[in-house]
Amino acid sequence: MHLTLVFLGDVKCQMSNVKTTYQNSKLNKLQLIKAAVKEVCGTLQSIKVKFKGLGCFPDYEWPRIIWLGLKGDLKSLSALQKKIQENLKKTGLKFDEKPFRPHLTLGRIKRARAKERREIGRQIKKMQKMDFKSEWLIDRVGVYKSKCLPKGSNYFELFSWKLWKL
Repeated sequence: MHLTLVFLGDVKCQMSNVKTTYQNSKLNKLQLIKAAVKEVCGTLQSIKVKFKGLGCFPDYEWPRIIWLGLKGDLKSLSALQKKIQENLKKTGLKFDEKPFRPHLTLGRIKRARAKERREIGRQIKKMQKMDFKSEWLIDRVGVYKSKCLPKGSNYFELFSWKLWKL
C-alpha cells in the first residue's frame, strides 16, 4: 500500500543538465531526488490517518481510477507533501503539480463498456461516506520507480527514510 505525495513522471526523459538551486548541483537526477526527500524526512514525525470512503477519478460518470479516501491528521500529511514538493522544485526537475488529494489507489478500470462504467461509478458513489475503523501509521517516505506492464504497474523502492515515531 502506498500514498503518492509527488508524481515525478519519467525522470530519465527529462533534460540531463537540469538547472538547480539545490545544494550540490553536481549530483545526478536520482541523487538530487534522494537528497531533496531525505532532507525533509529527518525533520518530521510519523502521521496517523484512517481510511474513509471510496471514490474515483475523474468522476462517478466515467470512473477510471478507484481510490480509498483518508481522514485524520491530513494537515501534517499535507505539510509533508508540500515540503517534499518545495525541495523537489529546487532540483530543477519537472513534476506533476496537481493539487494534493490524499488517497490510496485501489485499482484502475481499463476496459469497460459505457453502461458498465457508469454502474461501477454509481456503486462507488454509494460508498463515498463509508467509515473504516482501521488506522494507518505513515512512518516512512520512499522514492519508487514504477514499470507499466499490460497487467498493471509494478513498483520498485529505490530509497526510503523513516519518520520520527509519534
